[in-house]
Amino acid sequence: MNKIDLKVAHRIRGLREKRNLTREKLAEYADISVRALQYIENSERDMTTSVLIKICNALNTTSNYILYGENDISEYISTALNHMNEMEKNLCISVITAVAENKNKTNCPEREDGIKSYMELSSYGR
Repeated sequence: MNKIDLKVAHRIRGLREKRNLTREKLAEYADISVRALQYIENSERDMTTSVLIKICNALNTTSNYILYGENDISEYISTALNHMNEMEKNLCISVITAVAENKNKTNCPEREDGIKSYMELSSYGR
């Protein structure tokens, strides 16, 4: 069997440790054997696409992050939410819901990269 990229193995182990999960717990969540996870984290064997998906779901991350190291906003949001109390979480959910509901109702200007800044959204139409 081929070995997986060492960076991929380190990202999986790093996220597991960041989330305070043991190998046993992550293997349980991902529905794979502890031995298989050990091989993956030690870059001793490749993993199938289905195992990658299971690990990503168990770690609440994307395959883009695991494979390429590309962070996405969900990782940031997940970390931020983990440090909030219930009232703060509910406030964030309310803001996200309001933005999502109004997303298609506005024709506000976008930056070259297509991202609408909060300042542009909040001052649009004033």
